Amino acid sequence: SIKHIAQQNLSELGIQNVFFNAFKPSYMLNPQSMWIALDEHAHYEKSYDIVFSQEPDDHQDHALLYQTTKRVFKKESLITYSASPLSCPSFLPNYFETLDKDNVSAKTNALKGYSEVYKDKLYLDKDLIRARMLVDGAVSFNKYAEGFSIKRLTC
Repeated sequence: SIKHIAQQNLSELGIQNVFFNAFKPSYMLNPQSMWIALDEHAHYEKSYDIVFSQEPDDHQDHALLYQTTKRVFKKESLITYSASPLSCPSFLPNYFETLDKDNVSAKTNALKGYSEVYKDKLYLDKDLIRARMLVDGAVSFNKYAEGFSIKRLTC
């Protein structure tokens, strides 16, 4: 399953304690259903240090997920990433995390699982992912980097 692939790949990157919510397809048609699902989870948890969400873009599901995340997690720091350069060509990160060759290798290896499931998704090609890290690196005066947009930073 995608959740299993994500958990395994995030674990390889050293990321733990991740919350996954498998939204039903109907949630994308009814924003209130998504809000309720996220609200219910948020109330069971104490709080999060940082919440990552997709940058709102031309894809309606990405925009809805961002708006819902912003509404539900009002007190947490909110950072976005571009899900795809195809649906978010104007994404302008304002924060860059410098990556070394080991980070680049770990990320491209972690995304292999997705490219096996989503064979037709060009944006999951390891060369394109690496190219994006090179571009973000150049913008931030590094060899490699990954760009994010800080929407809200709380202390």
